[in-house]
Amino acid sequence: MMFLGLEVGSWAEWSSGLLAALAIFFGILSSRFEKEVKLKLKGIMLYHYGCVYIEDKNTGEMLPEDINDTYLKINLTNIGLIDIDVKECGVTNSKFKLENIWTDFGKSYAIDHDTIALHIPSKSGLSINKEEFPTGYLGGLSKDKHRRLFVYVIDQQDNIYFGKLKSKVKDISNLPSA
Repeated sequence: MMFLGLEVGSWAEWSSGLLAALAIFFGILSSRFEKEVKLKLKGIMLYHYGCVYIEDKNTGEMLPEDINDTYLKINLTNIGLIDIDVKECGVTNSKFKLENIWTDFGKSYAIDHDTIALHIPSKSGLSINKEEFPTGYLGGLSKDKHRRLFVYVIDQQDNIYFGKLKSKVKDISNLPSA
C-alpha cells in the first residue's frame, strides 16, 4: 500500500526515527541544564566609627566611648537546580583558581577566610554574617585607591564563586546613644 509516494511501513520507520532523535536531543539538553550549579554572591562591609556618649549606670554621668566596629555580610543565592554545600568563604583582592587552593595551605590568596559548613537548597538564599573584619584593609576600600575586593565561596566540589564586595562607612558620632 502506498501513501504520498512511500509505503506505509516507510512512514512508520521515518516517524519513529525522527521521534527517537528528538527524544535524545531533549534528554541531552535537559540533563545539561538540570546539573548546572549557580550561586550568586553579594558582599557588604559595614564600618562604624565615632565617639558616642553612654550613661554610666552607677554614677549617671555621660561617658565618651569610641566606636570602631566592622561587619561583613555575604548574601548567597542558589539560583541553580542542585543543592550546594559551602565549605569556605572569605574576602580576596584577586580572583584565584583551583590550583591556588590545593597548593597554598597558608591561604595567602585570601585576605580573610572562614571554614564553614553551610547547606543551601536549590532556589533559595542565605546570609553569612561575620563580625570584626580586619580593619587594616579598610584603606583598600576607599574610593581614592580604586582597589577592588571580592567575596568568595568554595563548595564541597571545589567550585569557586566570586562576588563584589561593597563598603559602607558611617560616622555614628552624631547618633543618639543606646
